[in-house]
Amino acid sequence: MPAQLPGFYFDEARNRYFPLSSKPPQSSPSQPYSTNGKVTNGAPQGEHSNRGTTERKGLHFFRASEYLRVSHSYERRAHLTHEILCSHVGSTSRATRVSVPTFGNIKSFGTVIVNGQCRRFIGDNRGWLYTCTTPEPSNSGIDTFVDYDTYWAAEMNIQPSSEISSISTSESHCVATCFGADGTFAVQDLNDAERTFVLTFNDLHDIWTSCLTGKSLLLGGNGKAVYIHDIDVTRIIPKILHTGSDVFAITQKDHLIYTGARNGNIERFDIRLGKHRGQQLIPERFGKNQSRTSVLHLELIGESQVLVSHMNGELACYDLRFSARDGASLIRYEGHVNSYTPRLGISTDLTDCLLFAAGQDHRVRGWSLNTGEPLQPRYVEPSAEKSGSSRNRDTDLFHKTFDMPVETMQLSIEGGNKYLWVASGKELFQYHLGQRNF
Repeated sequence: MPAQLPGFYFDEARNRYFPLSSKPPQSSPSQPYSTNGKVTNGAPQGEHSNRGTTERKGLHFFRASEYLRVSHSYERRAHLTHEILCSHVGSTSRATRVSVPTFGNIKSFGTVIVNGQCRRFIGDNRGWLYTCTTPEPSNSGIDTFVDYDTYWAAEMNIQPSSEISSISTSESHCVATCFGADGTFAVQDLNDAERTFVLTFNDLHDIWTSCLTGKSLLLGGNGKAVYIHDIDVTRIIPKILHTGSDVFAITQKDHLIYTGARNGNIERFDIRLGKHRGQQLIPERFGKNQSRTSVLHLELIGESQVLVSHMNGELACYDLRFSARDGASLIRYEGHVNSYTPRLGISTDLTDCLLFAAGQDHRVRGWSLNTGEPLQPRYVEPSAEKSGSSRNRDTDLFHKTFDMPVETMQLSIEGGNKYLWVASGKELFQYHLGQRNF
């Protein structure tokens, strides 16, 4: 069974992968509509019966399902299944507003399931860390209501007047970092809440980002990154990775560390080597007449792809195997809005290959990681149409304009359901992906 690779499609006849840009056009159940949602199946609009747009739209979901049922091509079935999933997620409008008694605006958010409990953390711009612990829902797929307002509480103030710049969680620990003159961060053992301690690195300040993998911690700060092999030991010996520019994004895979910097550099470090010198990746992505821009987000996808978000609004996926050629991207996710904001929420669902990113215009957008197509309702279920529901721009995830910038987002899977947590100002929203308000 061929794997789904971002930017490629599998040709069963030739038994090989090819770039999506070279894929020949083919008929698709999505072709019968135009961009304005009207039926364009070849017959003049006047020849259609007077059943109305609502009933005609409802047929498209059945048509896609029928194509899925009768298709004998694995690649075709996988494409249709993903397309229908993207349509469902693109119609998300059900949201729960969570009241969190914060002293300042929400800057970071993290959630993880530990020992049958959902542990959530919020950091604000006044140095406060807030926690919430609720029982994990049963894995039945039934969405149960939880009154989160009664669970949130202020845990500690890590550093007064300094914002909590990032929160990283693993199955055993939670790390919250502060942005300021002192490299201060807090570490909490999720299996023992009383084991919480605060550390300060004198040689590191302005911690922008962090990445926690098990007990290994990465910190991105002013002009360098810091690697800590085990945060649970008594004597911590950090390894300094010099980048020459502020590290805005950082991630790790096995013994390789990837950093994204203010000056636009993406570097890879091998911590097995004695001298920690970075190897610059994808240097040709900035053309000769194109100004450099900061890297705000890095995330590894699959074996060789990396998702990169730039401050100029470019959001793209690159293949590291061909990074030394011309710097061309595999996929570009068009429509992302940014020109100067260093902190905007971004989250991915690597299981279903979905991407969510907040823009400078206070809106959230979504794409398919595989194709770069925006998440929007393409197949409409008759049940939704017959109920008389209409799209409400105040509740739709991808149409709502939030009052303040969305600086943090995270996807969570609880009880068989997927949620996207979106924070704007002092407000926290829990979006039930694929579900609609009626």
